[in-house]
Amino acid sequence: MKRFLVILSAPLLLTTACENAPITKSWDYRSKAPSVSTPLVLKDRVYFGTEVGLDAINRKGGHVWRVDKQGMDVVGGPTFYKDIVLYGSTNGNFYAVTTKGTPKWEYATSARIKSDPTTHEGNVIFSSYDGHVYNMTIDEGKGNWRFPGADEEDLPGPPTLPVVAEYLKKKVAFDNTPHWATKMLKEEDQGDSDKLNEAIERCDTAKADADSNGAAPPDCWKWRTEQESQEPIPPNPPSKKQVDLKCGKDNACRDKETQMWEWPPGDFAYSSPLVVPEENLIVLGNMDWHVYAIDLQTGKLRWRTRLVGTVTSTPVLHNGMVFIGSNGRLGGKVPEHGKVYALDVKTGAIVSRYEEISNEVNSSAAIEGDDLYIGDLDGTLHAVDVNTFKSGSGKDEAKPVNRWKFQTTGPIRGRPVIYKSLVFIGSGTDDHHMYAINRSDGSVFWKYRTGNKIESDPVIFEDELFFTSADKKLYAFKIRQTP
Repeated sequence: MKRFLVILSAPLLLTTACENAPITKSWDYRSKAPSVSTPLVLKDRVYFGTEVGLDAINRKGGHVWRVDKQGMDVVGGPTFYKDIVLYGSTNGNFYAVTTKGTPKWEYATSARIKSDPTTHEGNVIFSSYDGHVYNMTIDEGKGNWRFPGADEEDLPGPPTLPVVAEYLKKKVAFDNTPHWATKMLKEEDQGDSDKLNEAIERCDTAKADADSNGAAPPDCWKWRTEQESQEPIPPNPPSKKQVDLKCGKDNACRDKETQMWEWPPGDFAYSSPLVVPEENLIVLGNMDWHVYAIDLQTGKLRWRTRLVGTVTSTPVLHNGMVFIGSNGRLGGKVPEHGKVYALDVKTGAIVSRYEEISNEVNSSAAIEGDDLYIGDLDGTLHAVDVNTFKSGSGKDEAKPVNRWKFQTTGPIRGRPVIYKSLVFIGSGTDDHHMYAINRSDGSVFWKYRTGNKIESDPVIFEDELFFTSADKKLYAFKIRQTP
């Protein structure tokens, strides 16, 4: 794949104290711990998670209150409903607190929560690494439904299809294998998830450096590809067309052929629920390579579609299609990089896919007009013509058209935000910048370097830009001028 750096077509405008600067810092607020949480910005308050809890500050950067508990690492961005702030933690608990910081209720899941919750008609919907999606009332914290429900969780025992049984056996063995990056850590750090993520990012950087210098891949990359080549591939359920051809109207045959829903989902990680009211659906990705569509009212599975690789990107809806990234499969005899998929929201059928990506896609898409923007772990921000995601198959499958690419020097995990003629995006380890990019040509209009990686989504509210950094700060900038 050809990669290129954008050539600047206009003078680069850096942050200065000059009154004529297009984007100027209003303030920064230092918290107790690093943050990768996307801030929730309201009229008079800003809420954001850190590695030790949740902070509430005023719009001038002044401390208001903090929920501070041992082990309460808040990775996902909080949301709100009326006077209630809602958020999950890696301690497995989901919390509801008032805007004054008073606890209202909490609910314990069985594993980490890292995604952003979403609200709909007085209910909050969130997911967990325990393989469940929860729908609860906001006022009282009572459960409406949990996906999968108890009846569906009983389905796996034992699978009737040999292909499913074999997959589950291999999956259990693979999941019990130590992560390849633990070889890069000291023994005392091997249980620390943050240290593990830092090791993974160091390996990505070392691989990029080796590629640019024409050198052999580092040992860590060999460990990674070897382990990922052993990851079992989930079985692909038969298509409706295949079932129709084989079974016709024979219901017993149809039930047998479609009995692929025999095991519960894998981990619901960073992918946040997308509510599609007009289809009565919730859509989100899973670590088991699938995108799930769940009935908004009943919590039952409507469809699920297998992509290539784990799905940690959050879906976005546009023109009847769900756009979502996948992380690909970097190991094995035939590695596949991440992709951006367009799925039919009604059926989950793959309409089209954008493949000009050379790494995983943790980022989520931002769409406005004809433009789709999304980042990847190679540090590239892609601008794609969203109208060129068209249906087709084989040689007739249309290839979405790239408008431009902008290259940073760190992984991009956050979702870009669009503001007039600019698109804003933060970059991670080894870069640490927030960028404002010209939508017309991909050139840099402005940038600001923080003291550590940026993984949160930037947020714009009333001409102000907000974002967090792992340097323990939340930043606020005034956007005074655009191209």
